[in-house]
Amino acid sequence: MFSVIPMQDKDTEPWQWRAFARCRTEDASIFFPPEGERPTARSTRESAAKRICRPCPVSVECLNFALTTGQQHGIWGMTTPIERNKRRRPPQSRDTVSPKIFRQPSERERRSVI
Repeated sequence: MFSVIPMQDKDTEPWQWRAFARCRTEDASIFFPPEGERPTARSTRESAAKRICRPCPVSVECLNFALTTGQQHGIWGMTTPIERNKRRRPPQSRDTVSPKIFRQPSERERRSVI
């Protein structure tokens, strides 16, 4: 077990949190998929990575970094790329109507109808 030193108020480096991440001593291959990885192997690897992330004291900072910088690969802050994409984009409603339908006709369009 290792001890975590809390960050100080004066720590202003944007990525200072990385020094306190549990993953810093792990093999990166746990967090990033190899080329051609099969779905079962991916699920197993992602679960192992999330087990490392779960008790991490900086998982929130890690996730914020991934969302802010648009990380498209790997496990960051206990999330997969698909999970992060869902957080980035608001869900599209099936009832979404094109704004054109509600657009008021211009003066020129109104004159051409008459």
